[in-house]
Amino acid sequence: MSLLAKKGKAIVAGLKVLGNTVAGISPSNLRLLYKTVVIPAITYGSQLWFNPERPNKVLIRQLEQVQHQALKQVAGAFWDSPEEALQMLTYVPPITTTLHKLYRSAALRIPRLPLTSEITRRIPADYLPSTAHMTQWIIPPKHIPFARPRANETLSPLTRMVTTFNSHTERAEPFHTQNAPHHQRLSSDPFNGWLTIKPEACSKKERKSLVANQRIWLEIQTGRNTLVLVTDGSLTNKAAGWAVTGIHAGHTLFKHKVPLAKRAGNHDTEMMALAHASKLVYETMLGELDIREFRIFSDSTAALTSIFDPGPHATQHASLMFRKNMIRLFTSRPDITGTLLWTPGHGGLDQMKVTDKNARAAANMKCRDSGYLLPHFVSRSSALTEVETMALKEWRDFLEDLEDHDKKIFRPASGFLPFARARRLPTSSSSDPQVVQAHQPKFHVYSYTDVH
Repeated sequence: MSLLAKKGKAIVAGLKVLGNTVAGISPSNLRLLYKTVVIPAITYGSQLWFNPERPNKVLIRQLEQVQHQALKQVAGAFWDSPEEALQMLTYVPPITTTLHKLYRSAALRIPRLPLTSEITRRIPADYLPSTAHMTQWIIPPKHIPFARPRANETLSPLTRMVTTFNSHTERAEPFHTQNAPHHQRLSSDPFNGWLTIKPEACSKKERKSLVANQRIWLEIQTGRNTLVLVTDGSLTNKAAGWAVTGIHAGHTLFKHKVPLAKRAGNHDTEMMALAHASKLVYETMLGELDIREFRIFSDSTAALTSIFDPGPHATQHASLMFRKNMIRLFTSRPDITGTLLWTPGHGGLDQMKVTDKNARAAANMKCRDSGYLLPHFVSRSSALTEVETMALKEWRDFLEDLEDHDKKIFRPASGFLPFARARRLPTSSSSDPQVVQAHQPKFHVYSYTDVH
């Protein structure tokens, strides 16, 4: 750790050459350099020695000294400026918060590893899929060296890291059979020329004409051999859900609304809606031989872009389901064609408005855990959001603790009042770390999306 701290101090010293309070690069660029160069250097391998339950204060203090020196350079402050004040000025969290975030982010990369990975083989069986019969791989043979628990510890570093995320967190399959180069692609049989995906979204000026053309197409197709499906997903404070509406010959064939899970994202619902639509297309067109064309409308460009991609990405299982249903459909009915199109979610087709209303109703359903399709599922997007939320909460709690127990750091006479509350001071201030009232240099408001 002392070597990493010396390396960080050397990099910080090099920042002095790039700029100061008079000339050189701006404070915002200095801050960017600190986040992208210094933090990765001093926190390299921190997941191996950092214990969230029992942080090593001696090691953390060495990193705090590096950060304090860097923030004085970034803010152009005096060398005796308090570290906490500089963190507020530059909107850089304490190094402990950064270590916590890096630790949790590293833990979320474990579910993205293949089941045959050496790391996956060493995690508890509870964190593996129930379909993976790998009990014999959990504990490697004794001749294979790996970090085993010490005498005074109950968990190994890897097991401790795994316990930071839910065992039902979404997994990725980087070596799935459909990822093989020889497997079917959109440009290969049986899809080439028969399945088309148009995910491009138009500008706001062109949306009216696009919606008008789509409405005209729907009117013309009334009574013809075309199946139309409209999909949409919704995310509320309660849960996430999706809806699918099927239309044929001007009549509504079905309306499905499905509550997905409490801890899922909007992208997950859009992907699951497309996967559900592919299943409905397969079942409907096998029974109705007169239908020779289908179109699926979605308001999510990201979902349309990745729905046919079997590679590892968010909600990969939905892509695999969609791909499987399409292979079955075009193998059974080689005389049909299909198209996936983007349509505006608001101010667009009337069918999209109905589907959007059903999706919100699905997300707002008052279900018990058994009422959701995946009651214990935790999507990767939801887990990453929780990591960001927890980091901000830890920083906010740290600041509130300073206000309550160490008010001498910020004296009213200094003009720096980040913790002033409305009940004590009439000025508009907040305890939120994004709101700062001070005599400070010209800084932009930064978003704490990535501490490294």
